[in-house]
Amino acid sequence: MSSNSVTIDVTPKVPLIDEVIHIVVKGLSPCHHATLVCRVLENNARFFSTAIYRSDVNGVVDVSKMAALDGGSYEGVEPMGLIWSMSQEPGQKPGRRMMKSDVTTPLITHLYLLHGIIPSDECLSFIEDKNWLAYVTFGRLYMAEGVKRIEVQHGRLVGTLFIPAGQGPFPGVLDLFGSIGGIVEDRSSLLASRGVASLTLGHFQVGKDKVQYSDLEYFEEGVDYLLSNEKVIKPYIGVIGTSVGGERAAALSAYCPKVRVCVLINSHCLPCEYELRYHGKRLAFNHYDRDLVQYSDVGMITKYNYTRARAEKMNSIPVSVRSTTKCHIRSTD
Repeated sequence: MSSNSVTIDVTPKVPLIDEVIHIVVKGLSPCHHATLVCRVLENNARFFSTAIYRSDVNGVVDVSKMAALDGGSYEGVEPMGLIWSMSQEPGQKPGRRMMKSDVTTPLITHLYLLHGIIPSDECLSFIEDKNWLAYVTFGRLYMAEGVKRIEVQHGRLVGTLFIPAGQGPFPGVLDLFGSIGGIVEDRSSLLASRGVASLTLGHFQVGKDKVQYSDLEYFEEGVDYLLSNEKVIKPYIGVIGTSVGGERAAALSAYCPKVRVCVLINSHCLPCEYELRYHGKRLAFNHYDRDLVQYSDVGMITKYNYTRARAEKMNSIPVSVRSTTKCHIRSTD
């Protein structure tokens, strides 16, 4: 078997970030063991995954149909296993996130094929030595062709609006991230690529002055701004929020009648660190002891220990007072 005869085919050639990709290796010897390594390097963060396969009698590995063997990042038939199983490469600060800072450019993914069964902790050294049978790169897009990206600075509002291609009008979504701060565009750009007008609204550590908005009126202004666009279906929108942004989204679903759908991701209805006010009054808020917060091995918060919970009723956002459609997603689901 010559390395020159081994190829890796990836289709479609330029998929959206959420599209299933088809990976096929050709030119291997029949019943040959090989290790696939997938890498992404973005914003000075590095992620990788590995998978071990045994080629068929024709020397082919079809990732969408064949089972990965034990010893890699996953096993079994997983067409997107090399993508979803990626974790941080060694030597980095724990808890880094794979986030695209410039959604107008593709996320470049590197795919390597190594000879034989290579343990995951040895794969990167093989790559550094360029000791591979085949190598290919491919890009995955956050913005479909025709999607419009519009930077927003309107009154107090700071964010980015993404409008799908076509005549519209389109359903609208207000997109809120958490204490990571700034303006995070990857989710909104992908929503627009799928036909949803989305405004990702900055509200935490925004701009050079690191402004933080803690009044619900600010988020209502975002709702009104989105609904004022001629491309957005009226009179209602949805809201999606992660972490602290989820707390803001939950409050909007409770107090803003123009919000009819609410999705919370890794969040809750029990504000516990960053207060939120409405008409000058503080909404639900719960104190907790930072020393009792529990963290996972990679530095993620897994449990809050509320110090007042033992003595008094928890203060939650009254999300049940209105007939809003709600979906609550946790990363362990």
